[in-house]
Amino acid sequence: VAIRSVGGEIQEAAIALSRDIRRREVASVVLEELVQAMGLPTDVQSPAYANSIFSEDSNSVVWLRGQDAEALRRHYPRL
Repeated sequence: VAIRSVGGEIQEAAIALSRDIRRREVASVVLEELVQAMGLPTDVQSPAYANSIFSEDSNSVVWLRGQDAEALRRHYPRL
């Protein structure tokens, strides 16, 4: 993910994916890269994040739920 921002506002984001990604990981990798392109670029290596899009150790999450959804809500509150 490459992000271009001005001040605190994201102007553009580009996502590149490897062609070596396993087919079963594509949905999770694309979701993770979209979340990172929206300004949440941190991966976490911790058992507490085992079922999180932010997990450094896995690519299995295909839905934003629980703490992941809340992180995005807090980053982009409703207007």
